[in-house]
Amino acid sequence: MLQRKNTIPLKKQIKLKQERLNRFHKFAFVCTVLVSLLGTSCNKDDFDASLLEPPAWEPEVAFPLVYTEIGISDLVQVNDSNTILTVDPDQFCTLIYQGRAFELSATQLVNAPDQSFQRQYSLNNSQILTLGNTGQVQVQKTQNLDFNFSQGVEIDTLFLKSGELELSINSDFPLNGTVQVQIPGMTRNGLPFDETLSLNYSGNIPVNALKSVLLSGYKIDYTEGGMSHNKLNINYTISLAGSSLGVSTNNTIICKAEFAATEYSLVYGYVGQQSLANMQDSIEISIFNNSFGTGSFSIAEPKVRFDVSNSIGIPFYAKLNQLTALNGNLTNFVVASGIPDPLPVISPSISQMGQVIQSSFTIDKDNSNVLALIDQQPKYIISQSQVTTNPAGRTVNFLSDTSRIAMDIHVELPFFGTANDFRIKDTVPFSYNDLNNVEELTLRMGLENGFPLESSIQLIFVDDNMNSLDTLFLPGEVVIPSGTVDMVSGRVTVPGKKIHNHVFPRSRIEKIISASHILIIASATSFNNGNSNVKIYNDYKLKLKIGAIAKMKIQ
Repeated sequence: MLQRKNTIPLKKQIKLKQERLNRFHKFAFVCTVLVSLLGTSCNKDDFDASLLEPPAWEPEVAFPLVYTEIGISDLVQVNDSNTILTVDPDQFCTLIYQGRAFELSATQLVNAPDQSFQRQYSLNNSQILTLGNTGQVQVQKTQNLDFNFSQGVEIDTLFLKSGELELSINSDFPLNGTVQVQIPGMTRNGLPFDETLSLNYSGNIPVNALKSVLLSGYKIDYTEGGMSHNKLNINYTISLAGSSLGVSTNNTIICKAEFAATEYSLVYGYVGQQSLANMQDSIEISIFNNSFGTGSFSIAEPKVRFDVSNSIGIPFYAKLNQLTALNGNLTNFVVASGIPDPLPVISPSISQMGQVIQSSFTIDKDNSNVLALIDQQPKYIISQSQVTTNPAGRTVNFLSDTSRIAMDIHVELPFFGTANDFRIKDTVPFSYNDLNNVEELTLRMGLENGFPLESSIQLIFVDDNMNSLDTLFLPGEVVIPSGTVDMVSGRVTVPGKKIHNHVFPRSRIEKIISASHILIIASATSFNNGNSNVKIYNDYKLKLKIGAIAKMKIQ
């Protein structure tokens, strides 16, 4: 077969091959640098730099870095159950911080401690004679139990959900017998408590008997027929059988009753006038955590709402001794005014047993100094409370094991107000990829501001010891204009826009490479130079686009 003859001179063929080879290696180098900048590792040993031509080559590689949208939920950083961002149907936002000022459970007011009762009995001469004549004798005894409850609590009726009654008998009579224990005031399913213990004499004394009874489901009436409180009677029927030889009036039988681990499901009685003072709690207001400087941030219509819930059938006097706003430096504070005394606590009636009765009140700009409270830019709202039972004296009280009284505080910050050079700062880690071959780096930032807030930004590169290495912008250089607000609707109609280019020469790239963090400082001023109240809506966004152009210089 005939071959087509190559008519291109040999010298020119060599030159063309060399040019194609150089273009290939340049393309390979660009790909290598681009992948390196985007954080992907590559094997640099595969690239033979000796194949490049001697003249310096300065390619430019452009690539996107960031595209993000930031809304109000990103700015306030709601990340715990005590902070809520609410959005109404019009997308208007309110930030709510909530905490519990105080809580009292039924068991803090009434508890049933372990109690032990013991009585010793013997036979008189007539009873010993009966034993000798008939071979048996029966004695009936009654012990009056006086229960002790703390804080002057007087119990009429107790319904038990758990507990244990331990009965023990110790006899030094050389006789067999039984002891019947009856408690008329302690019933279950309408039947009084009735247990019998056996005494089995086997030639040794003392003779002991022991029985434990679970008390779940029992009802105890401590009134002795409506005449008293905290009292209960136990009837012992002691039956002995055998010879009277060796039996005297010195022989004894000890009856012991121990109530242990008693827990109630419902109590009727009178808990007395117990006072629980200086109950203190705090709410952290995290929106001000990163603020600093002399700027101001003002909420036009803040509110503090107090919600009281009560399922305890006891009249209460509740007072908020103090509500204080403490600033982020923990140096300045403002004490709230306008709080009612007493607090509006409503207790359930007998017919409302088991229900939780709600009451509430709110302090706002019209009835208190809440504006000054929030203008403090507090880090904490601290409450100190006091609660007293039965302030008017004796009445019938009732409470269950699940009953409680509590007051919750809600600090409501509607996003309607002004900001004037309000500054926040934050620190973020800074990491870089392989920039060793970058001669010059240009960052292009496109900003679109849908908020009615004008903002300036400063970025400071710092090392591990937070020493400043390089400041990115000149003071006031990067100002993001506020969105345009329609004065009728109060809504942003046209977002503010800003494009900014910043060039890093090689000398500044070296500084960035040695940085470990970026300190971000931002200040915000609301529409009309901070003189007009503006509203923040959930659909407002700050859009940020950042791209980079890397210029490499290779010999």
